[in-house]
Amino acid sequence: MTKDAKSTVISWLTVLIVLGVCIYAIMNIVENHKIEAAAKVAESVGDLGTIKVSINGKTYDAKIESNNTAKEFLDILPLSLSMTDSEGNRKYSYMYSGLNTNTLKIKDMQAGDIALSGNSTVVVFYKSTKSSGKFIKIGHIDGLPDLGNGSASVSFTK
Repeated sequence: MTKDAKSTVISWLTVLIVLGVCIYAIMNIVENHKIEAAAKVAESVGDLGTIKVSINGKTYDAKIESNNTAKEFLDILPLSLSMTDSEGNRKYSYMYSGLNTNTLKIKDMQAGDIALSGNSTVVVFYKSTKSSGKFIKIGHIDGLPDLGNGSASVSFTK
């Protein structure tokens, strides 16, 4: 390879590295903006209170998150679902209609979290997990026990 060709390759590699760093910086700025916007939305929604969640006949109180998705979820209650086990850490079921998904999505889910996957799948986590999926947290049940394998009858009421 000639000296000029090596210089050209090095110049292009430098340009690509600088471009990659710029793209990474822009992505971080956008993600931080999403987090700030979600926090502002949460402040504007206010405290949404609690609901009752009955799982296989045992009733729990769930604190509802302060976001637009949770507010829309409250609007469709009461809701009864037959939930299927997934990955040994959550129960899920599809709803008849979708909800607003312009709320901050998270990956670290805690045991007791109630979340929305996509715009129409309700998920109840009974074990904490880091997930490759992105969920919108809509509530939390303190002290939720391990629900084990198999399906569960779950109802959400105000």
